[in-house]
Amino acid sequence: MLYTQSLGIGLIPIEEQQDQIYELVDRIKQEFDLTFATERGISIPHLTLFQGVYQDESQVVNTISSTSISLPRHQPVKGLTIWAQKILFLDCEKTPDLYQAHNRVFERLFPLCEGKSADPQNFIGITSGQQKSFNETGYPFSLQEYLPHFTLSHLKDPTLYIQPTTQQRLNDLLSISPIRKGIDFEKLIVYRVGLLGACKEFVYQTPL
Repeated sequence: MLYTQSLGIGLIPIEEQQDQIYELVDRIKQEFDLTFATERGISIPHLTLFQGVYQDESQVVNTISSTSISLPRHQPVKGLTIWAQKILFLDCEKTPDLYQAHNRVFERLFPLCEGKSADPQNFIGITSGQQKSFNETGYPFSLQEYLPHFTLSHLKDPTLYIQPTTQQRLNDLLSISPIRKGIDFEKLIVYRVGLLGACKEFVYQTPL
């Protein structure tokens, strides 16, 4: 059987906060030119625990549904950052319970996957640890490299990340968004990974 199923396992915030994330992205679009944005109909805001390419979708769902995972209900927000010189993240704190949840999901699902990327991209300027994780697991944020985040957008201008005013503009945008107070999760999901990591379709969901 071929490895053809690109799947992610993640957490979904409550609907009110999904709207807050969409509104934050709308404000970002007014400040910066984007090539991709987490917008309604394009991607559901989600925090990925792990993603990979699998042979059997039902095997992944059965594994997750039968695995005991201690999942956080609330997660502090850390800030807005630019990763890989162009990808805008809403970062969350890597708290012990969230890190443990990632490790548990990785432990159960990595043996089932191909070890290649569910969302092949050319990442520029990432750390050596993230590149090693990407090469060896297909995901740049595995195990000690885990970086909990929501992908918000891709910047059209790759020089913005080195411009001194960019981070202040991002900080200002976050400061007026209620999402800065933290994320409240309501679901654990398995989703089909779309272009640039988009999440549009769940294949499994369970309330927290």
